Amino acid sequence: MQYLKKGDFGIFPSGLVKGMTPYQQVALAWIWKHTNEEGQCWPSLRLLVQETGMSRNKLISVLQELEAASLLVKNKRHRADGGLTSTMYQVVAYKGLEETLPAKPAPEARDQINWQAMVSNWNKLAGQYHLKKIRSNVTESRKAHYRARVTECGTEAEFWKIIREELKLMNDWGRSNQPSSFEWIIAKPSNFERFAEGKYRRKETFPNEPTRRIRVAGE
Repeated sequence: MQYLKKGDFGIFPSGLVKGMTPYQQVALAWIWKHTNEEGQCWPSLRLLVQETGMSRNKLISVLQELEAASLLVKNKRHRADGGLTSTMYQVVAYKGLEETLPAKPAPEARDQINWQAMVSNWNKLAGQYHLKKIRSNVTESRKAHYRARVTECGTEAEFWKIIREELKLMNDWGRSNQPSSFEWIIAKPSNFERFAEGKYRRKETFPNEPTRRIRVAGE
């Protein structure tokens, strides 16, 4: 994935915000203000709420939209004991910047994801664990959500490893609040994190079993 760097621009690149909502533009502009030379920053949610003028819930929703649209990558940073320390944001180079950025693959080579394989992988697991299968076409929204979750995990292989391991644990332990569908798991970063961290197992079955934390790319 290609990232913007402050060294590439003296001001915020206007081409990046084409087609974005005003809320998305404001949020991304303030995040860009805090970035270092590598396009990375760690502003707190409280600070971004103050700067953007949005409510906390609205800002969280807008950040999720930016992430789903592959405009923003968000990596949570943790201490050695697993506790959350901060969230790193990184602005992603996107369409409209071709004149100022190094050449990128042709549109047809944007990704090498086999969408039919994605559906097949899930439906096989769904049949095994009696979950809801994917029966509709792969929409652009579903593709964006899937790409975002794969980015968080680093690779598709790691994503499916987490899915398989957690579904097996849920089946072995007994589900406490079963995720409704594949769409629900990938729709939001928080949904996938709760799933990957074992929040839907019955803790009373194995109370001393440690919680597995999602391995986010870049940690």
